[in-house]
Amino acid sequence: MQGTVRSRGKWYGAADLHKLWNVQKKADPGLAWWEQNSKCAYQEAFRDLDRALRDFIKSRKGQRKGHKLGFPKFKKRGRCRDSFRFSTGTMRCAGTTVTLPRLGTIRTHESTRKLARRLEAGSARILSATVSRYAQRWFVSFTVEVERNAPEPHAGRGRRSASTWA
Repeated sequence: MQGTVRSRGKWYGAADLHKLWNVQKKADPGLAWWEQNSKCAYQEAFRDLDRALRDFIKSRKGQRKGHKLGFPKFKKRGRCRDSFRFSTGTMRCAGTTVTLPRLGTIRTHESTRKLARRLEAGSARILSATVSRYAQRWFVSFTVEVERNAPEPHAGRGRRSASTWA
């Protein structure tokens, strides 16, 4: 099994870590605070850890392009860019507000009308929302899948179109 965190001679992947977390949080009464947070924060953290360790292992074996990666390091809260990602749940935007799971409706500085129009028309779909803190301010960014009509490539200067060859 190709996985991530090694404990007692076994490697755990993101799904295995999530299962272990579910067992632990229900067994320990000191972990009652977990219900106040979105489940996405934990799931995405486990996926990020899984991806980082898989890339580290591939780098050590020479199967990954680019420079050699070191073992992932723990990043202390407040000393790095604090962020978390929502990948499931209700994520909406309208006017100058954004609605996120567990956080509710939040006012934004910039208008989200353009994205809201595309979402209503069905030409866009929000895949995930990343909430990050930078310089004591919180920001939200969306990963969006947009349907676009690709224009036909036209003959540029010095090129012949297919019809001129005949």
